[in-house]
Amino acid sequence: MLAAERKAGLRGYETAASEEQAAKQIKTKAAHREQLSQPHYGKAPTNAIVYQNTNGDIAHDYFWKKNLATMHQYRDAYDQAIHTGDGTKLRKFKDRIIITYDGPGLSNYHNKGARVYPETNLKKLQTKRAGMTDRERARFDADRNYRHLQAAA
Repeated sequence: MLAAERKAGLRGYETAASEEQAAKQIKTKAAHREQLSQPHYGKAPTNAIVYQNTNGDIAHDYFWKKNLATMHQYRDAYDQAIHTGDGTKLRKFKDRIIITYDGPGLSNYHNKGARVYPETNLKKLQTKRAGMTDRERARFDADRNYRHLQAAA
């Protein structure tokens, strides 16, 4: 309540130094908040999305537009399923049509415009994770959970 009153200008700080320090903290927090950005679904992809496909392979594919949004939703459902042991949210991706990026650029990417099938069976996902070494699992989780940082302007 006190912070809200100070923000609205109804209440001041005890000293000028406190007010100056609070202004610096607000500026720093705002800068960090802007650093993590929402994905740009309409732009050409720059990072591959990592997932396990129905063949049990770890795949690295590029997506954009609604397919990128779908793969981000799949990633979140995957996280929840692994942590809670409940794969019900994964089931909605079973019959979804998900197509890889098919736009210009990405000259070394050879899977353009292909339909992909992310794994939706929790037991298969858990079996694959159990078969990974600690290093492989850590790398997979890091790649899968990569959050895009907004480029500094």
